[in-house]
Amino acid sequence: MEITKEFRINREIKASNVLVINSDGSKLGVLSLRDALNQSESQSLDLVQVSAGNVENNVPPTCRIMDYGKYCYEQDKKSKEAKKNQKVTVLKEIRFSVNIGEGDFETKLRQAKNFLEQGNKLKIVIKFRGRENNNPSRGFEIMNRFAAECDEISKIESKAQVEGKSMIMILSSKVVQTKAKQQNKSKENVKDGIQKTVSDENGTESNANVKQEDGLEQEPDNFDIVKGQNSTEKLDKTDSESNNLNEESEEVGEQVNKTT
Repeated sequence: MEITKEFRINREIKASNVLVINSDGSKLGVLSLRDALNQSESQSLDLVQVSAGNVENNVPPTCRIMDYGKYCYEQDKKSKEAKKNQKVTVLKEIRFSVNIGEGDFETKLRQAKNFLEQGNKLKIVIKFRGRENNNPSRGFEIMNRFAAECDEISKIESKAQVEGKSMIMILSSKVVQTKAKQQNKSKENVKDGIQKTVSDENGTESNANVKQEDGLEQEPDNFDIVKGQNSTEKLDKTDSESNNLNEESEEVGEQVNKTT
């Protein structure tokens, strides 16, 4: 529900009974003005009359419990944003006669292109004098040539037509539309770039995780090889020690035999 520009707040409300809408949007029903004010004051909010009601049909005014200061701030902010984003288009006008010379035509054409490049609309008016309006074909030729010369930066919004002793055509600029498309395209490119960067980062992380997992899988194999080598070395060492002991025992046996 939108609040109108003319409304009453809190003690300014004159009705004895009002239909109250709570701050959360729920209806509290028809209450006396005192009870409604108590309800708003208990919530530290304002009671704002949003409709006058109908006395003849015994319909009480409708009031809403709300933060009036916050509402005014938000409305002011929205208004400023709307004015900031508002594009003002100016309607420029160029006039000449049906018997315009080539040099004057080129001058008017440069002026027209300058207006259109600034994003303005252009109203072209050809004035007929005397009996010139009895044969408007010359005027249509000039208008068609003018529109063709400005075709790259404008489009025909209103075709050439005779109004009294004048012929009028309106051109709108393509520059504003091109800028809007470029802004939308740049926003899309930025969005695509962000998505691509995120996907690349995710791909890099997944590759790193795969490499790490491969390394973990290879470690047991290397460990087994090293472990096998160590066990072989230990066996070789044990065999050599046993051989040495056998040789020592044989030498001791030979010495005992010699002694006996």
